[in-house]
Amino acid sequence: MEASLAHENRVVLDLVQAALGLITREMRAISVRTEPGRIILYIAVHERSAQIQEDIDDLVFERATPPGTGRSLRPVRATRS
Repeated sequence: MEASLAHENRVVLDLVQAALGLITREMRAISVRTEPGRIILYIAVHERSAQIQEDIDDLVFERATPPGTGRSLRPVRATRS
């Protein structure tokens, strides 16, 4: 259990670092859920725009290659209107 919490804390820290400079007024919330073998990001926005989508893509790209792991994660996109 403690290793799982440490992993989740590391994921959250990595996400915060990746999100620096990307959080704008339109982004209302970012949440993360970890599961074995994958990380799920939930991003709530006030209004979707090309700039918001670009910021989300940048965040996913930054998170897709965790520092020091030497491996890439496969981003999966699910959107809801």
